[in-house]
Amino acid sequence: MFNANQHGGDHYLKLSHPNGSRREKLNLQFHPINYTKGLEQIPFFQSLGRLTSSTLKSSWYGFEGEFSNCAEDIFSNQEEWRNTYWNNFYRDITKKSDDWRYENEHRLILSSSFNDYTNPAERSLKYDFSSLDGIIFDIKTSMTDKLEIIKIIEKNVQKKKDQILSFIRPITPRAAN
Repeated sequence: MFNANQHGGDHYLKLSHPNGSRREKLNLQFHPINYTKGLEQIPFFQSLGRLTSSTLKSSWYGFEGEFSNCAEDIFSNQEEWRNTYWNNFYRDITKKSDDWRYENEHRLILSSSFNDYTNPAERSLKYDFSSLDGIIFDIKTSMTDKLEIIKIIEKNVQKKKDQILSFIRPITPRAAN
C-alpha cells in the first residue's frame, strides 16, 4: 500500500527508473481494476500496435505486394487505430474476474512504445520509502518470506522513526452457501 500523489482525481506514485548511467523520474498512475464476469476477445492481427508501420506491412499484413483486409483498416487511419490499440490495452490489462472484487486492486502499469522492458533490470523501479504505507501478504506467503520482508522494512523504518507501516494478511471471503 502506498500514499499516492493526487492530480486531477487520479493517483500517482513517483518512481525512478534506470536509464543508462542516470535515473529517470517516472510518475506512474494507479489504474483501478475493473471486475467483470467475462473478458473481451482480442483479435490478434489488430492488436500489434507496438510495431512500426513498415514492420507491420512487411512482416504481418503484406505478401508479394498484396495486403490483408486488416492492413486496409489500420493504414487508412493510423492515429485512430493506435488510439484504439492503447484504449484496448489499458481496458484489457485492468480487468480481472469478478471473484476478486473484494481485493479492490489498483495497478501501476509500466508500458512504452519506445522502451524495451523484457530485461528484468529495466523493470526495476525505486520508490521513496516514505511513500510506503503498508504491505499486504498473500495468504500463501510463507512465514520465512514474511519475516525476511519485515526485517528489510524494519531497517528502513529505523531510519525514519516517525513512519508507521501496516502489515496485513488478507482473509479470503467464504463462498456463498
